[in-house]
Amino acid sequence: MNETPSWMMHDHRKYESILEECKMAAGAGDWKDAVRLFQDFAEALKQQMLMEDEVIYPAFVEEIDDATGLIADLSDEHEHIALLVQDLHYVIKRNDI
Repeated sequence: MNETPSWMMHDHRKYESILEECKMAAGAGDWKDAVRLFQDFAEALKQQMLMEDEVIYPAFVEEIDDATGLIADLSDEHEHIALLVQDLHYVIKRNDI
């Protein structure tokens, strides 16, 4: 039986939880905690996207005929997400929510 290696696992609920905690901290004016939580979120998300771009997506491309470019589209989405995270980090660090 093939099991998914633990290094390939990620937990979207964990990311949602961290963002919710960040939102609550910002709403309470606890900017130090909000920034820390957002940095935790951004780092976890960055690692997930890196793993997908460097390991998972190339494996998919090797196994399937991706004539529609779906995998390339997914990778492009990561670039957009990275820019949004960068913008959000700027806003949170300046307490401008």
